[in-house]
Amino acid sequence: MSFKKIPIRRISVNNESFLWKRGHFELSDYDYSNRAEKVLIYMKGFWGSPLILLFKEDDNLRLIENDSKNVKWSISSWLDNTGIIYKETEELENENCMVNLNKPSVISKLIEYHRKSTWNPKETKEKTIVEDALMLLDEIENLKTKANKT
Repeated sequence: MSFKKIPIRRISVNNESFLWKRGHFELSDYDYSNRAEKVLIYMKGFWGSPLILLFKEDDNLRLIENDSKNVKWSISSWLDNTGIIYKETEELENENCMVNLNKPSVISKLIEYHRKSTWNPKETKEKTIVEDALMLLDEIENLKTKANKT
C-alpha cells in the first residue's frame, strides 16, 4: 500500500493532539539493507511542520560499530508490513528487544522524546526529519517490549 493511502490516526500526548501514520518502504540507495519504516507525525493545526522519523536497517552499520555484542536491529519485511523493529539475539526472552511502531504507546514516547529535544511545530514551519531514528531506539526509555520466542 502506498504511504499516501495509509490511514492517519489520532493521539493525545500531554494534552496536545497529534495525527500520525506508519508505513513500510524500501530504500533505493543503501549499503546493507533496503528495508525501512517511516513514521509521520503532525501536531493538530500545524500541518506545515511535521516530524518524519525514518528507521532504516542501513543504520545498523553505525550501531554495530558502537555495540560490543554486535547486536543489530531488524525491520519486518515488506510482506509482513507489521511495523515491528526487533533485535536479533539468541535469548529474546531475557531482553527488551522489540519496538512495535503500530502501538500508540510507542508513538506517544516518540512524540514526548522529540517534543523535548528537536521538534517544536508551534514555532517553526519546517519539517523535522530524523534520518537515523534507529539510533534512538536504545535511548528512549520504556519504548521497547519483550519479544516472545516462538
